[in-house]
Amino acid sequence: MLNRIFIYLSKKRYLLVFSCLSLVLVLASCSSELISPNGLFKAVKVRENDSTHYQVIEVSSGHVILTTRAQYDTPNDVKEGGFSADSKQFAAVYHYGHAGTYTWIGVWSTETGEFLYRVRESGWVTDVDRVFERPTLTATLPATPSTPAMTFTSTPTPTSLPVAPTPTPKLTIFPSQPFMKGVVYTSWKSGEYSDSQSDTALSQVIKPLGVNWVSLVVTCYQDTISSVQIQCKTDSLTPTETDLTHTIQYIHSLGMQVMLKPHIDLSSDPMHWRGQIGFGSDGEAWQVWFDSYEDFITYYADLAQREQVDYLVVGTELKGTSHRSNEWREVIRTVRQAYNGPIVYAANWDEYDGIAWWDAVDAIGIDAYYPLALNNEPTLAQLIAVWEPIALELGALAEDWERPIIFTEIGYRSLDGTNQAPSNYQTSGTIDVQEQADCYQAVFDALVGKTWWQGVFWWNWTTDPAQGGFADDGYTANNKPAENVLRLEYGAPSRPIPTPAPTLSPTPASEPTSIVEWAFTSSDGRYGVRLIFNSGVHYQVFEIQTGHLTLTTRAQHDTANDVKGGGFSPDNGRFAAVYHYGHEGNYTWIGVWSTETGQFLYSVRRSGWTSDLSGVFDEQP
Repeated sequence: MLNRIFIYLSKKRYLLVFSCLSLVLVLASCSSELISPNGLFKAVKVRENDSTHYQVIEVSSGHVILTTRAQYDTPNDVKEGGFSADSKQFAAVYHYGHAGTYTWIGVWSTETGEFLYRVRESGWVTDVDRVFERPTLTATLPATPSTPAMTFTSTPTPTSLPVAPTPTPKLTIFPSQPFMKGVVYTSWKSGEYSDSQSDTALSQVIKPLGVNWVSLVVTCYQDTISSVQIQCKTDSLTPTETDLTHTIQYIHSLGMQVMLKPHIDLSSDPMHWRGQIGFGSDGEAWQVWFDSYEDFITYYADLAQREQVDYLVVGTELKGTSHRSNEWREVIRTVRQAYNGPIVYAANWDEYDGIAWWDAVDAIGIDAYYPLALNNEPTLAQLIAVWEPIALELGALAEDWERPIIFTEIGYRSLDGTNQAPSNYQTSGTIDVQEQADCYQAVFDALVGKTWWQGVFWWNWTTDPAQGGFADDGYTANNKPAENVLRLEYGAPSRPIPTPAPTLSPTPASEPTSIVEWAFTSSDGRYGVRLIFNSGVHYQVFEIQTGHLTLTTRAQHDTANDVKGGGFSPDNGRFAAVYHYGHEGNYTWIGVWSTETGQFLYSVRRSGWTSDLSGVFDEQP
């Protein structure tokens, strides 16, 4: 009997505990509902697409005014939310990174549901009140141009006069100064910058565009993404100090300013790129790599100081390393000891919001290869529309960090569909010079007049004065319609652009074209191959009957190099091109493309220098 009473009382106790837990859960659920100060709106959490967000609802009608979204609409759970004092705005808090990297707070209008702006805070915070009470920011410009950084001050707002946020804040933190009308000048071969044709390209091709800044690229190398030592191959692939000194002085003599932009590339790792350099949890490897990197960048900082370079890029697209804030701050501290001019870090377009040390540099650099549209034939209006939310995001980024933004790189190939993947330099297809021109125009139409936008550098111009033209599918705008877009925006007179001779016009199928002298043809007579020059000598493969360009070969990493040989597979479905690398027979890189689609398929690497294609086509694409 006593046992039964004990069991009964035990069940009652568990039932009571269960009831209490249920009540707690109900109260917790109720606590996630937020009511606006005027009582007209409520905000409730909802689960959508593997994320938690707030929905703001009009209490009287039940109408959903807005649903918050995380940064870039990425999967994430909202951490907090709140209404402004006048109930006209709602803010939602999202956390990013590991161990408190940064907080992203979006702000929406409760009247229209429109996204207004966002605030970025270092670390993980949940306080939303301060986003509705931001101070007015002002700036003072240094007294002399040689002073490296702008000095920013915050003007406090009197407590008796609370400031209501404006839906589209107009930035006042950036002083008026000449816009950086730039191009990126490139060479991947020692000696080229010192050559007379380089001087011609600078004086006769680049200067007449209205350019006032030249970004001068110098590239050093590490073997793979896991290598810890950086080497400058001044005997072959890296411009020498003499090359750089000559070019800097010559650019200055033409009345243009210089941004020196050292790069790191991978010499023996064709399946990866510099943005993937990283060492996981291997602290020793991180330390050795950063020591090597500091030596590398300080060498060029010393040169920049000696030659009075006007801006220095302290790093480019090193996305796999930029979360290491302490190491990068130390690199920048060391660089500033060697160079007293302004510095910038050039972040990849999908990297910059994960960087927590923008305050350490003088400007936010972005290599702005944003994918734009979803088709090969976008209109100019469609391209501009895609840029508008990007501009809003960048304006908020600049305001958060109190730094102007420079497009340290941006570019588009003259290729059909270039707007979809601007950074893809390996694809082949139909040449489309008008799409390139439209992409140029969309950038200027969407961004000109933005006070945070300090300059733009278009990728890329080489040392060849005859580069570009209607037969070229590369990035340069030279001798293409995009050149006149640039001239117009840079304040230079337009010029007639030479139109291509119709050497590859389609001919009837019964009359194969004979007006092109092919280097060689496929065994079935379907394809013809010719040589072109574009940052090196490469092959172009055409359909002989139609004149359609099927593919253009590219050297490893799109480096400046001359093709050494090539050939078709036995079934003519693939084409291989041979390039040599290193000094005195280091290694051979062979790229293989599909002749049907022009798609890059795979590569083969061999020791020493060879043009032998035996076994290359044995691999499966």
